[in-house]
Amino acid sequence: MKFVLGEPPKNDFTPELHMWNELKEPKNALVAQLIALPIGIFLIVFVYVLAIIITKFSGFSKSFSHPSEMIQYLIAMIIIIPIHEILHACVFPEGIKSKNTILGFWPKACAFYGHYDGEMSRNRFIIVFLLPLISLSVFPIIAMGISGYINTFVIRICLVNAFAACVDMLGVILFATQVPKNAVVRNLGWKSYWIVK
Repeated sequence: MKFVLGEPPKNDFTPELHMWNELKEPKNALVAQLIALPIGIFLIVFVYVLAIIITKFSGFSKSFSHPSEMIQYLIAMIIIIPIHEILHACVFPEGIKSKNTILGFWPKACAFYGHYDGEMSRNRFIIVFLLPLISLSVFPIIAMGISGYINTFVIRICLVNAFAACVDMLGVILFATQVPKNAVVRNLGWKSYWIVK
């Protein structure tokens, strides 16, 4: 695994030579984040309602704009970001041990990312997108519902992660609607390509 400061690195992959299809996706990470904002809002509402239904959570005692609330959300964000990206990396081929696994921060796009510099199946790519949302936003709510123990800070973590997964969910939508189930996917920097072998 490597750590990179800057955009996802480009390699010697030449998709045009081997007839790879370019995924129709936002032209850069910043545009993707803007397009994914409504998805993020939907995911926050979904996880919040899930918490109310499953755990009998009755809401937070203070408004979001209260300083103590804002500090708790900031702490939740600091905790979630590295775990979220490492979870992506865990389901890359060969996981975090692979030399093709890259974790990075792209200051220009204000984005943290997990990147795999090699081929993987389309279905595995979708699992890569979904794992952090399921692991950090859905499972903890279900666990609290089963145990009967409600922790409002954990619920905050679930909500922050749900919002952080908005671009991942945009990716799920793009791959599920454009890429055949039996295809192989590969990235060249920010851009994604697919081919049926």
